[in-house]
Amino acid sequence: MSALVVRETNLPEVRVDFADNTLLAGIVGSTAYGLATPESDIDRLAIHATETNRLFTIQSTPPETLTGHDPDWASHDLRKACSLMFGGNPTVLEILWLDAYEVKNHFGEELIGIRDTFLSRSRVRDAYLGYATQQLKRLEERGRFQGSLDTRRPKHARHLLRLLEQGVHLYETGELRLRVENPQLLREAAEAIAANDEKGVALAHDLLKQAEEIMDNTISPLPVAFNTAPAEDLIQRVRRHYWKDLAW
Repeated sequence: MSALVVRETNLPEVRVDFADNTLLAGIVGSTAYGLATPESDIDRLAIHATETNRLFTIQSTPPETLTGHDPDWASHDLRKACSLMFGGNPTVLEILWLDAYEVKNHFGEELIGIRDTFLSRSRVRDAYLGYATQQLKRLEERGRFQGSLDTRRPKHARHLLRLLEQGVHLYETGELRLRVENPQLLREAAEAIAANDEKGVALAHDLLKQAEEIMDNTISPLPVAFNTAPAEDLIQRVRRHYWKDLAW
């Protein structure tokens, strides 16, 4: 493991241990969106390269995703990360559009350089609207649960509004803008949606429908289909680079 003390502008200073085979790592979530509060968790996401020889042993295959706590972090193997990004997963895509990184080696730099190849019109539309719909369903679940789950309604509303804003902007411009345009206005709108059961849910439905209509009536600069060739080439070169002799 290689220890890194983060001292980049606008990033909390904290000691984080990253494996030597980490390609990219950075702070994601509410901090990246500009929606963090003093009570917010700091979430980290990384992409690593599993040592290639570990993929060809009798022993069990290493997990494609690693997780940890204090601080909270997750790291996907490069192949898994690429698969999720080609699927339009907003949570994983955002690591390629961060303003600053805690770890970035030359393979990570290459990955950022081909980020546009992971995008396509249909996947972006389906993924962002799909994830926003999931948040809407959670808003609609009020009354089915008791206790702390009900206090998460503002968070679900914030996620819904943020996904709609990011998804529409990405579909219209081809740019994934992580920081929301007006964080305070979004927080206030989310509180209003969460506090007013029927009207709030109705408003959320309207906003989701508006986003769908905007995408339906926009000629997006995004490609019709994503391009897997650059990622395939990168994965092959990373696998060759991270082959290590087995110690028997």
